[in-house]
Amino acid sequence: MPLDVLRLRDSDLSTVATGDEFKAAVLLWCIAWHQIPAGSVPNDERWLARHSGAGAKWKKVRTEALRGFVECSDGRLYHQVVAVKAIESWAKKQEQRAKTLKARIAGINKRLTESVTDDEKTHLQGLLHTLSQGLSQAYSASVTKPVTDRVTASKGTEGTVKGQGREGTVKGNGTTSPGNGSGAKSPVDPAKAEIWKTGRAILERQGATQEGAGTFLGKLCKDFGQMLVLDAVRDCAAASPVEAKAWLTARCQERRAQSGNKSSAIEARNRANAEAALREGGGHD
Repeated sequence: MPLDVLRLRDSDLSTVATGDEFKAAVLLWCIAWHQIPAGSVPNDERWLARHSGAGAKWKKVRTEALRGFVECSDGRLYHQVVAVKAIESWAKKQEQRAKTLKARIAGINKRLTESVTDDEKTHLQGLLHTLSQGLSQAYSASVTKPVTDRVTASKGTEGTVKGQGREGTVKGNGTTSPGNGSGAKSPVDPAKAEIWKTGRAILERQGATQEGAGTFLGKLCKDFGQMLVLDAVRDCAAASPVEAKAWLTARCQERRAQSGNKSSAIEARNRANAEAALREGGGHD
């Protein structure tokens, strides 16, 4: 689990908490990292007391130990920072998976040019087709899915988030207004939560209304993708530009040009290689 040293050093937990409170909090972060879903822990007092190392002292350290955790409608407690780190880690795993698949595809293409028997060619063509499909899935898979499949709207008041959910609006008090008429609660995505919390704050400081800021950020996510917008919002918070809307749009365009086009070209090339190999081998699919 990556540790943001400066953020921890300057946090209230570091400056206000006692040693026992600090220990319990950090242990719960570490445990949440390995839980399923990642970034969460069970909402069970005895479990928390045991796994935080606090034992009989749990009631004394509970408030600080659970700083940053929010209860969600699946009944678990989620730490938004740990969950975002898990999303970023998953993205890196997907990138590594794509690199491995590309290397295997290149190796099979080489073997295919050197193969001499029809049986071997048919076998290699089948492998190539399967790996090419896997590569396409690696590029198109949502990196937030493993963390946010079961993450739903916060029911607590500490660390609640303002912003559009996927099916409705997550309000500042942690309640949810349904957006599909079904009465279901909208899931909260920690990455999206950060976009709305940080992005809206930036835009509202420059005179945007809450609704206008939300509409603008929603359009950015639709046009450029959530993870790319998340990076742009973080960059914007650090840069503090005079015209945040124009800056964010330009930043998203720049990042898409750097990464999106390259990924699409690689995917198209591998699909073309697979289709060509299949045609050469007699149309097996």
